[in-house]
Amino acid sequence: AGPDVDTIFLLTDGQPSAGPITTPDALAREVASWNLGRGLRIHTVALGGKSDFLERLARESGGEHTVAR
Repeated sequence: AGPDVDTIFLLTDGQPSAGPITTPDALAREVASWNLGRGLRIHTVALGGKSDFLERLARESGGEHTVAR
């Protein structure tokens, strides 16, 4: 929520499993709506394997995605 934050680094397995939204498509849409007009860049690191969800978050926010092995 901080106005000075312009970049997030997200390290996760890419499987939404807690909170009110756990469906990847719904969560990606929610993140996009939070970021609308803000331009927050989200870089993602998938832990343990490929994650289409994390790839999407990075792509849609102008960030980069990688898989840690």
